[in-house]
Amino acid sequence: KAGVISSGYPYAVRYMDGVFLFEGELTVHAIVKEVSVMPSEEEMEADRNENDCRTIGYVVNPDSPYTVDKIGEIRQVLTGGEYDDITTSQLALERASYENWKKTRLNDGVTLTAVLIPFIEVNKKIEYTSPRTGEKRAYLVKQITMDFASSTMTLELSRFYPYYPWL
Repeated sequence: KAGVISSGYPYAVRYMDGVFLFEGELTVHAIVKEVSVMPSEEEMEADRNENDCRTIGYVVNPDSPYTVDKIGEIRQVLTGGEYDDITTSQLALERASYENWKKTRLNDGVTLTAVLIPFIEVNKKIEYTSPRTGEKRAYLVKQITMDFASSTMTLELSRFYPYYPWL
C-alpha cells in the first residue's frame, strides 16, 4: 500500500517468482514511557539517541505511581509469538502503548475488607477515601468475595482512569 515504505528506513523484502514481496521493517522497535510531564523536544531527542529508537511514545499521567520519574525505567522486551506479526514500528508503538496501559492502569489498585453489602456488583465505579492519607479516589470493582457467615466481603479494586491513552 502507498505510505507503507518511507525513505531512510531499512525494509525486508523477498524475491519470489519474479515478484518482490514486502515483509516489513527490518528492525521493528518502539518504546512507550509513562511520565508525569511531557518531556521537551531536546529531552525526547536525547531519549531517541540514548535508546537508538526513532519510535518513542510518552503517556502523560501525573497521578500514576508508575511513572519513570517516580520509579525509574523498567524495561519489558516483547518478542516472539504474537509479537512476530507486528511488521511496522507504528504497530509496535500501538502495541507498546496497550501493554503499558495493562501494566500500569490495571495494576494500580487496592484490596479492601468491609462489611457485607449484598447488592454491590463488579464493574461498578465506587469512591474510596484512604484512612491513612485521606485521599479520595475513584475505583472500579474487579472482584468480590463474600463471606455470609461473618457478614464481610473482600473487594479487589482497580483505580479508575477517565480515558484510554492508546487510542
